[in-house]
Amino acid sequence: MKVIRISQYRADKNDKLGADDIIAFYTGLFPVNWGTPKHSHSELEFVDRNLTWSSTNRDGSKGTRFAPCEEVYTHNWRWDYFEFMLTDEDEELMYDFCSKHCGKKYDWWGVGGFALFGINDPNKFYCSEGIGYALAVIRFLKFYRILSPRHLTKILLKKDFVMKSRKEIKLSA
Repeated sequence: MKVIRISQYRADKNDKLGADDIIAFYTGLFPVNWGTPKHSHSELEFVDRNLTWSSTNRDGSKGTRFAPCEEVYTHNWRWDYFEFMLTDEDEELMYDFCSKHCGKKYDWWGVGGFALFGINDPNKFYCSEGIGYALAVIRFLKFYRILSPRHLTKILLKKDFVMKSRKEIKLSA
């Protein structure tokens, strides 16, 4: 069995990123996201591999990529996570999916699609969209065409997963 985490970045006006505050505010306007934490970015963590996968424009990235955990979680206290176990086969299947889709460009139209009802480019991903596909590959969840980080949190909470803070997790450097 392998440990997987879905980590959710909690928007914070003090981090001076700006875009995360806009995404958290914008996606919070939709009723499906009401009552959810101000999550603005999602990462899929392969714990045993010490890697995360997502689509981002941060730190020089221009889309989907793998990154070491210690590079992504530089501010542990700003992240929440959900943890679950997968069979070795499902973890490998999901990892292969992510590897195959590394290098896809960031889907800015897809982020706008939260309001424009599904306008997105099938050759690009935004963070939670790519993770939604990866989870659908192993039939962990039904794919949602419009899946913001906040909506992903809501789905996981409805599945009775416990949201925890990453501030207690020690990273190897």
